[in-house]
Amino acid sequence: MRSFITLLALVGLSTAGPVQQRQSSSCSFWMEDIKHQGVASFNANPSGYQVFRNVKDFGAKGDGSTDDTAAIQTAMSSGDRCAPGSRNSTTTTPAVVYFPAGTYLISAPIVDYYYTQMIGNPVCLPTLKASSSFKIAPGQLAMIEDDPYSITTGNADWASVNIFNRQIRNFIIDTTAVAASSAVTGIHWATAQATSLQNIVFQMSSAGGTQHQGIFMESGKWRLS
Repeated sequence: MRSFITLLALVGLSTAGPVQQRQSSSCSFWMEDIKHQGVASFNANPSGYQVFRNVKDFGAKGDGSTDDTAAIQTAMSSGDRCAPGSRNSTTTTPAVVYFPAGTYLISAPIVDYYYTQMIGNPVCLPTLKASSSFKIAPGQLAMIEDDPYSITTGNADWASVNIFNRQIRNFIIDTTAVAASSAVTGIHWATAQATSLQNIVFQMSSAGGTQHQGIFMESGKWRLS
């Protein structure tokens, strides 16, 4: 098994201050404006299944103060998709989960699904920000969680996590509102075929003894390039 992880513009918070988003007179990006007419060819009801999901269409505000956790998770999971723990993989329910420019506050992990592309606006990177009250659920350890551990064994259950066909790109991942003494991770990423992380900026506490980390990665084989 071999996977290729591409990390571009991978940056941590320095003492000089937070990384700034690209300055632009407009955050317009074509993916928001085009007609979304792609279908999931192998789905039982291709005309009724939604492939492209703009998180704001599911109720996310991206205003930096509203808790967008539930809205983002609904955008991720709607349509009877292949969730972690389902113990099967299927090409019938792919999804592109798109984030327009904004700051999306979350109070709990977002569980990534099989065959999913999480894409942010590359012109004005959206920020996924952990709230000061961010709580890790049992079996999880990151803001974006693609490999929940078995609650009964405490270990990764490789038979139940479909760790293929996932991409995350164009985001700022911000844990600075969480206490430096709290163990929090930006992305829990179990690697496998057809997976990639691209154009991601990590903003973390720079306090001495901080327990923040950008990525926790395990399993399979991976390569930085």
